[in-house]
Amino acid sequence: NTTMHHLFLGLNPVALGKYPFVPTVKTAQYVPAALLGLNVNPGAQVYMFPVFSAYVGADTIGVRIAEPDEEEKRKLIIDIGTNGELIINNNKQSFCTSCATGPAFEGAQIRFGMRAAPGAIEKVSIAYDTWDVKYETIPPPGLNKEDAPKALGICGSGIISAIAEMLKAGIIKEDGSFYKNKKHPRLRKESKSEKYEFILCFATDSDLDEDLTICQDDIRAIQLGKAALLASAQIILDYAGIKEPDEIILAGAFGSYVNIDDALTIGMLPRCPRNRIKAVGNAAGDGARLALFNWDFREKAQETEKHTEFIALSKLPGFQDAFIKAVNFPSPYN
Repeated sequence: NTTMHHLFLGLNPVALGKYPFVPTVKTAQYVPAALLGLNVNPGAQVYMFPVFSAYVGADTIGVRIAEPDEEEKRKLIIDIGTNGELIINNNKQSFCTSCATGPAFEGAQIRFGMRAAPGAIEKVSIAYDTWDVKYETIPPPGLNKEDAPKALGICGSGIISAIAEMLKAGIIKEDGSFYKNKKHPRLRKESKSEKYEFILCFATDSDLDEDLTICQDDIRAIQLGKAALLASAQIILDYAGIKEPDEIILAGAFGSYVNIDDALTIGMLPRCPRNRIKAVGNAAGDGARLALFNWDFREKAQETEKHTEFIALSKLPGFQDAFIKAVNFPSPYN
């Protein structure tokens, strides 16, 4: 991202956090490795991608150039993390923006949240009639799913999966609140706050000393994050004059592991045919490797920056309204 880019180059990043939020440099840079303290041939040249803005950095450039050029296709590329970076092309013009989705997608600010490590719940299924829960945890490196440990917590893809299943099973409403009139051993009030929570995993079945639950605050954190992402996508599509993208590309670690059907169930992505949504993994790394070995991709990176307009969502009048409309989950019956 742009802050890391500036720190690596020895540039003061203070201006990135102050209005008008302008990077010290935006264009591609060649710097002798000796000046950067890298333990390589001191005569080597380090190539740095250009950046779009203070909040959309060189990593997004890498994602963009890793995607094949198909001018007739209007691709919406989304890199999902604590910040969401979005870029859409329409003919030869591109538009990009950034939104603060919060850390919930990465397991933070979730009561039993954790990073995607061994023991984290990554996939959930709930029987619609009995509310029986099945889940999968991440196994240690080199082991198979059947060797996965008991639950220690829940990661970002797991919390998305759990909430999608709770919505379809009629445990929570479209506004994110629990159906409090339903009686079930897994649905209960928290002892301190009197808010409701749902037990995903009883203590006897986990490596915890307590039941692993999804609480109301967990659901709210996901709602705010997914609303920011959906509203940003809708605003940038409108700005680019596009009603519906031809494809949606999900990049980054979270984008690779989240189940696309779960993301659609909770209303995280704009309207697009399911078969035209795909995850591409670490596309930023792919772009970096392409540029390392092929000069054409460095030129493509510079052209991408030149022909991409950064859209500041805070300056657009419709963002707050779009965000508020995006907070609720879609009806599971549509």
